[in-house]
Amino acid sequence: MNTIDMNKKYKTRDGREVILYSTDRGDKFPVHGAVKAESGFGWRLVEWDHLGSFMGEAIPKNKADLIEVVEP
Repeated sequence: MNTIDMNKKYKTRDGREVILYSTDRGDKFPVHGAVKAESGFGWRLVEWDHLGSFMGEAIPKNKADLIEVVEP
């Protein structure tokens, strides 16, 4: 699995828009950004590990994990 790259576009596993702020924080969750709120109104600040796994819960395949958006 590849590490998260600022030059690529991502969404959450459940399809929400993501804005990345940094990928080099240097701690256990070095990727920082924001996720569109589930309600569609506003943004939520979020941290992920270097592979894009959501830091909030230790659930495999969490709905807030990062998934690369691949353009056709």
